Amino acid sequence: MVTMDKLIFQASMLFCLLCSVHVFGQAEQAELLGQWDDPSIIGSSAYQNRYNEVWGYAINGHEYAIIGSTRGTHIIDVTDPESPFEAFFVAGKSMGAHIVHRDYHDYKGYLYAVADEGGSSLQIIDLNKLPDAVSIVYDAHDLVITTHNIFIDTSSALLYLCAAKGGTSGYSPLRVLDISDPPEPRFVNSYNKFGTNYFISQVHDAYVRRDTAFLNCGPGGLVIANFTNPESPATLAILTPGDYPQSGYNHSGWLSDDGRYYYMADENHGLDIKLLDLSDISNPEIVGTFNAGSSAQTSIPHNLIASCDRLYVSYYYDGYQVFDISDPAAPVLSRSYDTYPGADGNSYKGAWGIYPFLPSGNVLVSDMQTGLYVFGPDTDCGLVSSIHAPAQKRNENHRFSVFPTISPDGTFNVSSLYPSTGQEIMMRIYQSNGQCVIAQRAVLNGQTTSVHAPFAEGMYFMHLSASGYQEWHSIFISK
Repeated sequence: MVTMDKLIFQASMLFCLLCSVHVFGQAEQAELLGQWDDPSIIGSSAYQNRYNEVWGYAINGHEYAIIGSTRGTHIIDVTDPESPFEAFFVAGKSMGAHIVHRDYHDYKGYLYAVADEGGSSLQIIDLNKLPDAVSIVYDAHDLVITTHNIFIDTSSALLYLCAAKGGTSGYSPLRVLDISDPPEPRFVNSYNKFGTNYFISQVHDAYVRRDTAFLNCGPGGLVIANFTNPESPATLAILTPGDYPQSGYNHSGWLSDDGRYYYMADENHGLDIKLLDLSDISNPEIVGTFNAGSSAQTSIPHNLIASCDRLYVSYYYDGYQVFDISDPAAPVLSRSYDTYPGADGNSYKGAWGIYPFLPSGNVLVSDMQTGLYVFGPDTDCGLVSSIHAPAQKRNENHRFSVFPTISPDGTFNVSSLYPSTGQEIMMRIYQSNGQCVIAQRAVLNGQTTSVHAPFAEGMYFMHLSASGYQEWHSIFISK
């Protein structure tokens, strides 16, 4: 029986779909700086992909791309992006044509590596001695054998394992480990139910910021939950596949710097990227859809990362796509590069992963068939490359004062040196690897505002912008 509420819901969904914003600019060709490929690596028997995920890392004046293959983990030195070379290789616990997926995240100088096939394991690789050496400090089946994707919430030192198999828990749609002692992970809990009675078969991927997790549950839609208490997380919202237009296999997503919007991709041919307004996080609202502008019904988004007014997307057959989201509700396609020269199809080929957080601002893309691509920074974005620019290129005549510059609890105050009524300011804090960890807006009325960064001890960078003006400040948390 169709109720009036159901009819109203269906009508509203149709209206939302028809009114979705598809805004495309004249995309420039992204600047390709360098490429790395090893043709001797065999492809997978499933998709003939030699490569899968890409991650990045910077230490001691060097920048690295970390790319997975059917063999294992390749650590590529991209400090000179025009001449990338393999600095180190770490063999996977399981290797060969049966391997399709690997995934990576880092925490406190340690790389966490997983695979989703074979007799794999959780590998923890110590990167702290780069550029001289890397070493495996953990390689065991105790906690997990295979897992599809991982995500680390650095604010709470929790490692989220998506669709994890093995260990004492058997199979878990989602599993969480404590990595506060990075080389010694510890099991926290497993999860298969959210809300009163919403059971999920898998979490395909996750994005977590300060304990709030956005769980892309494949056929189960999207779950938003708070893991402040990981023993019993609080469910904030559930979007079932029937709750939003162009729903399919809910694959991946990323939160905007200011936390207002969530960009979400369903891994289905011909479906758009979704834009969610989180003004009321308990009732997320789809306010638009957009795509790479391809007329092919085989076009399919894969992984996406939002950073500094840009949405970076690895778009399978369409390659590397960059959207300007300075107006978050109206994405504009700004740059692209097709990494896959072959014909489109109903399978999965082309650009797999993306990483835009290197200090240089260079962007890493992995192509399933042709390897690693290094692209130049999006110079219109004001990326973290500004931090590393020579001092004479920075604006030393600051309009804003930041105090203290060394804080024991991560609280910093910001005031304007030229007070004006109603001056709006955006405050962003970045880790030294270039990842934005806080984005906060404020209106200064001749007063001081504060931002709290409850993170680990170390150096961070504060980016302040207002009315087209921007400046950087180095800040320190010293406990």
